[in-house]
Amino acid sequence: MAAVYENFGVSFSYPENWKLVEEQAQEWPRSTSVYSPSDAFWNITVHPSDTDLQEAVDAVVAAMDETYDDFEYETTTETFAGYETFGCNMHFYCLDMLVQAQIRAFDFADAKVLVMFQGEDREFDKLRDVFSAITHDLVNRQTGV
Repeated sequence: MAAVYENFGVSFSYPENWKLVEEQAQEWPRSTSVYSPSDAFWNITVHPSDTDLQEAVDAVVAAMDETYDDFEYETTTETFAGYETFGCNMHFYCLDMLVQAQIRAFDFADAKVLVMFQGEDREFDKLRDVFSAITHDLVNRQTGV
């Protein structure tokens, strides 16, 4: 079964055994994460309509680069449910573990969002299809497909 999240003008489904954490900030951007039982996560950040999404992606990359040693990234594009998006694939070490993270930018008609998914390298590979399914569902719901 799947649980459904709806708030801040976005909607997506996620595995019901994942933990939902909604940031309690009162100002934009607004963020919500869903965590797997192994602590890998999928995060969505909803930005104001005047946000430059490339600048938002660049800010995430800069923050990650400052935080983690041996940080590497590559820019990429990807299609989810027929929707072309851009972002970065990132790799870094945290507590002696190799971590993978991906960030994708979506400029929907009613919301500008960044989606980020992250996990320890082997766990990330196992959950790649789940991250993709959550993202596909988001796109389908936002575009009315």
